[in-house]
Amino acid sequence: MGVPLIQNRVIAGTATAPAPLVGSAAQARAALRRWFLWTTAGEVAGFTVPAVTGVLTVTSPAPAAWSALVLAGAIEGAALGWAQASALRPLLPRIDRRRFTALTSVAAMVAYAVAMTPSVMGERLLQTPAWIVVPACVVAATVLLGSIGFAQWLELRRLLPHPASWIGWTALAWTLGLSSFMAVAVPLWHEDQAAAAAIAVAVTAAFVMAVVVALVTGAALLRLVRRMPAQLVRRDHPEPDHSSPTTT
Repeated sequence: MGVPLIQNRVIAGTATAPAPLVGSAAQARAALRRWFLWTTAGEVAGFTVPAVTGVLTVTSPAPAAWSALVLAGAIEGAALGWAQASALRPLLPRIDRRRFTALTSVAAMVAYAVAMTPSVMGERLLQTPAWIVVPACVVAATVLLGSIGFAQWLELRRLLPHPASWIGWTALAWTLGLSSFMAVAVPLWHEDQAAAAAIAVAVTAAFVMAVVVALVTGAALLRLVRRMPAQLVRRDHPEPDHSSPTTT
């Protein structure tokens, strides 16, 4: 289901192009700043759960650690999805924050499940023929990096014209973000490290990762909304806020 096309209005016999949703540099900066702050905060807060879980399950059997981290990933994804949906609401009032959050949470679970599978396989992975491992790694990397973008696209396609590029941009963002995470965390982690220190390293690296992801996806978001006609959202209403009191 796509966004309906908005045709130019004819006023006094003259065709006028609809005003863009983000049409000025000031609007673009405000949207990018809001997205950056919400995304960074949501990812860092959410990643704290897998960070603590990973440290606490480091000596657990691989299947138990896998299950715990997949569930922790769901919490991370929910925190990120809720934060990003909150950042999008001024631009896209029709966004379903609960659906966007749930989709991102499920996608994060999938990503963690894929990422943690090699640790469960253990030595069996080393004994698997290369002609099986190499294609499997390609598929796994595609799912790992594209899962969140694809899940969020399922909601964004209701609201934005031609948002498929979001999947690719998000995959790029997580590629760079995860690379940044490893660049920071790996040199600082060491054997017999205290749990608190290991968690601190993970959260610090997560902050760097979140900044990278927020910047790349923020640039992608601006590309999507810059030419979007404001009429697409001005006639709609945001989801009701049941947490605020009403007056009679």
